[in-house]
Amino acid sequence: MMANPRIHWIKTRIMIYGNIPYQMQRIIRWLPLRNFVYNMLLLTKPKSEKLNLSDKEQGLLKDLQTDGIAPLGQYLSSEKVQFLRQELDKLKCTDRFRPHLGDFAIDNHPAETHVADFKTEDLLRIPLIMDLANDPEILKVAEAFMGCKPTISNIQSWWSLCGHDQPEQAEFFHRDVDDWRFFKFFIYLTDVDDNAGPHVFVKGSQGVHTGIPIRRYSDQEVIDLFGKENVMHIHATAGTAFLENTFGFHKGQLPKSKRRLLLQFQYSYGGIGIIDYKKVKISDYPYDKYVGRLYVA
Repeated sequence: MMANPRIHWIKTRIMIYGNIPYQMQRIIRWLPLRNFVYNMLLLTKPKSEKLNLSDKEQGLLKDLQTDGIAPLGQYLSSEKVQFLRQELDKLKCTDRFRPHLGDFAIDNHPAETHVADFKTEDLLRIPLIMDLANDPEILKVAEAFMGCKPTISNIQSWWSLCGHDQPEQAEFFHRDVDDWRFFKFFIYLTDVDDNAGPHVFVKGSQGVHTGIPIRRYSDQEVIDLFGKENVMHIHATAGTAFLENTFGFHKGQLPKSKRRLLLQFQYSYGGIGIIDYKKVKISDYPYDKYVGRLYVA
């Protein structure tokens, strides 16, 4: 059954504006105050007894803290990319901004759809995706970055589609203010060049916090704020991955002639206030149950 778009809009607004802790952290964007509040909150969170980072992990952490982005290079083999593509091809997609369109196969997507999402509960049933979400190296970097055991707070995969004249929503520059502290782990599942809508990040912008309201920004506004030399277009082959603090400015470029498939994991202090988490039963779950508690029953 297709959702009524008006009812969906009302429910979404109730979830967003009715969540006071989520709204509080969005209001406080001055980094010294955010860090002070966060350090108080950390007193209640579990931590590993020992966290010995390798040289590689220390480098990823430094890049994430300094530049806001840490490249992982060719992270997945072609065999694993192909396996994930095959698994995702079996699933239906939805349009997050047009839920009334219902479910659809990617090769039969509605003409107006810019971004075709897979359902998170379907992704959770693919063991390799849960393996990637719980990569020990990534979790160690996440705990060092967070100052506590991280929480897997979002798992998404989507197609960015070509055939549109104008960008919409996250195809404009923006910053995420999802939690007191967080970052995302992106994996390309298709080759991405300028025609396929590369991910774009503004290096160092995660450290700029004053005088910049939360809204969508044009390319020229971002260039004026941060300089063209700091705008990174991430062109790479399928299997390439990177970590990114999306408090920094970023966008998914509107694809010109080729569609792009991406897998994303988010690690944060806690849950994201605007996500309606649906847990999935996974027998013999081999990973830290605290880290995966929002998704795994």
